[in-house]
Amino acid sequence: MPYCPGCGVEVESVVRSCPLCDQEIPIIEGINDGKGRADETFPAPANIYGKKLRRLKNQIFFSVTLVVACALFTLGFLHSFLHMQSMSIQYGVVGVVSAWFYALLILGYVPGINHTIMGFGIVSSLLVTGIDAMDSQITWARGIGVPLIVLTTAMALAVIRIYRRFRHKNQYVVIPIYLCTCVSIFCPAIELIIDLHLTGAVALSWSVIVFIPLMTLACLLLGLYLKLPERLRSKIKKKLHI
Repeated sequence: MPYCPGCGVEVESVVRSCPLCDQEIPIIEGINDGKGRADETFPAPANIYGKKLRRLKNQIFFSVTLVVACALFTLGFLHSFLHMQSMSIQYGVVGVVSAWFYALLILGYVPGINHTIMGFGIVSSLLVTGIDAMDSQITWARGIGVPLIVLTTAMALAVIRIYRRFRHKNQYVVIPIYLCTCVSIFCPAIELIIDLHLTGAVALSWSVIVFIPLMTLACLLLGLYLKLPERLRSKIKKKLHI
């Protein structure tokens, strides 16, 4: 159907003047002359930006793949023909392969934000495990690195789930409550993992300083939100523009 050239409102094909602003509707052949059909005249719009973005993404990933292949070939040449047995070559192979997988995740070849975050966690865990396996003097990778990566991945998935659930429902109150709660739990968990690996005993210090104010703030926000009268809550929302 045609549109009014004055106000832009959509009008019927048989209308010769706009019912809203009385602007004359010009007769265009094949559109509102009674001879053509609207679905034939107005084709479905094609989003060309998605194709351009995919093409650019493929080009970037192809370039990264070439760089990774060249790096692996160089490291293999140094190891096989020059007989270099340096630990740096092993670190280089692990780092280059991990960089390729990180590029795969960053460019969005894994569908879904949850799968992408889990992919980052898996690649990072394999990276630190590989470093730990290559060098017997390194003991922190599996004892500290993998637990911290698993904890960070789980926390990121929880934050995304909270945001999706409450982004259209009191997000300015509910989301800060859950974020404060997550961070207040995350910090003691980090210190717990480090203490158990280094000393074998639990001696929480700085995480308690983080835990107390954040949990207090979360409980205060939750209490104010649940206990305040509806009239007062509406007034606060209007004042804060939320």
